[in-house]
Amino acid sequence: MILEVKNLSLAYVNNQAQISHGPLNVSPDAQHTPIFSDLSFSITEGQQISLVGKSGNGKSSLLYVLAGFEKVAPQTIYWQGVDLASMSAQQVNQLRNQQLGFIFQFHNLLPDFTALENVLLPAQIGKFDLKASTQRAKELLAYMGLEHRLEHYPAQLSGGERQRVAIARALINNPQLILADEPTGNLDQETSLEVMQLIKQIAQDFNTSMLLVTHDPDIAASLPERWRLKNGSLIKHA
Repeated sequence: MILEVKNLSLAYVNNQAQISHGPLNVSPDAQHTPIFSDLSFSITEGQQISLVGKSGNGKSSLLYVLAGFEKVAPQTIYWQGVDLASMSAQQVNQLRNQQLGFIFQFHNLLPDFTALENVLLPAQIGKFDLKASTQRAKELLAYMGLEHRLEHYPAQLSGGERQRVAIARALINNPQLILADEPTGNLDQETSLEVMQLIKQIAQDFNTSMLLVTHDPDIAASLPERWRLKNGSLIKHA
């Protein structure tokens, strides 16, 4: 098991995110906006899941919580059996760098770095061997069909090419789990289909677990498992 979630709840109380184990206890006079409540699930090796739901219902927030971008309550999120709440900030950063790949809706590439340099960044932050990492980055970009774009800057790439670079960056450190937040949401329909086919192929070729948030029912249906976040609860479809 890679990731286990137990009774995870999220609400905004007086405009501040509050994450708890089980239902939140909120003062009656506080401004309170519940997002989701008492979610429990696990993700195992090789599992590929799409997560759908209405806009604003907490899908992206869930990914950010799982990735440790928000402080969580004890005994709520476990990475390979280790309680996320017990980790130091340095350990959480190391987890994100070495075990987790995150694909954003907007590619978040650094504009002054080439495609190759952008892909290499997580490996350099993690202090991986530079020679081996450079070779892997080149191989990943070639896998993405971008072997001729290594020295191009983001402004010189199309939207689909930029997202492919971002996907390669998420894979550089060989993560166990990829969290993808609407990775095709900023692309036209034709490019979205191309990128989604690539993501599906990656999941198969690299045997990487994946939790992918999407609003597109066709994209959701293309993954083996489909989950829905509805009225604060998680519904799993075979």
